[in-house]
Amino acid sequence: MNWVQRFLFVAGFMILGYCAADWYHARMEQAKGNRDLDRMLFESGQNRKPDLSSGRQIPEGGLVGKVEIPKLHLSAVVEGKGMY
Repeated sequence: MNWVQRFLFVAGFMILGYCAADWYHARMEQAKGNRDLDRMLFESGQNRKPDLSSGRQIPEGGLVGKVEIPKLHLSAVVEGKGMY
């Protein structure tokens, strides 16, 4: 193999490793968000709907809720961005 092939081979493995690490990090963050949301719902009473008329502002990075799409087997925890 010449040096270009070796370089591309190493670069491909590095990119593959980066993608695997990013995927793992995303899975861990989602699991942490799910745990935090479950704990927050348990502490405040389950199945309680948020009171949007109070005008309270969600703190930066605060958990808002969870979006689920059952047909796609997809769910995501939603964080607030300082909005209401």
